[in-house]
Amino acid sequence: RASDLLASVPEELMADAAIQAASKKLAQFEEARLLGDPAALERDLAANPDNHDARMKLARIFNAQGRRDEAAEQLLTVMRRDRTFEDDGARKQLVEFLEGWGFKDPASVSARRKMSSILFS
Repeated sequence: RASDLLASVPEELMADAAIQAASKKLAQFEEARLLGDPAALERDLAANPDNHDARMKLARIFNAQGRRDEAAEQLLTVMRRDRTFEDDGARKQLVEFLEGWGFKDPASVSARRKMSSILFS
């Protein structure tokens, strides 16, 4: 229903920050729904901690669920283990999350600090 509601918003209102934020959040929920079952992804990671694809999917699901610290930790783990995975995809995804969360968000502050220690160590 939320998709239908957003689709009915007049074009001149689509530039409103609140409408754009709602649209982006809805897109994240839709993406997360298509990424799979988080419990299954966690089981895959328990069996194979280097399954970076599963870890990246889980990060996007956690982000859509508002579990920011957990989302960041999944991406930071990929960065620690294999910076070259998907052409530094974990760092790129984390930066995208940070932009969405805002500079002062506690999860952003913590994740930026941890990311810096990985990048500059």
